[in-house]
Amino acid sequence: MCRRAWVEEIDLTVALGMPIVLGQDLNMLMHAIDALMVGRLGVDSLAAAVGNNAAALFYVMGQGLGSTVPVLAARAFGAVDRTRLNLVLRHGFMVSLAYGMVDVLVFAQRRCGCWGVLVRRVV
Repeated sequence: MCRRAWVEEIDLTVALGMPIVLGQDLNMLMHAIDALMVGRLGVDSLAAAVGNNAAALFYVMGQGLGSTVPVLAARAFGAVDRTRLNLVLRHGFMVSLAYGMVDVLVFAQRRCGCWGVLVRRVV
């Protein structure tokens, strides 16, 4: 590719990515402002707010796992490959279900310390 084509490609990529970058920056700013506002209420309140942000990590991880399914499903749908489409959707559902169950077990353990009781009930 010639240099001009590369520059044009970079310009288009930056133009496409800037709204995403801006949205992420504003999201981080919102969490920083939340921490500043809650910090005035005291240490316990600030710890609760930061703990909520730590729990958001599990949400973001699950979102990342699930974000591949629509892309792969659209490719299979566009190629009129029904077998592949069913496989992608089934695997996406199973991965999401397994991740959700792990999240439930982790948060139930953290909340009440009843890991053994919860596992015996599920099994």
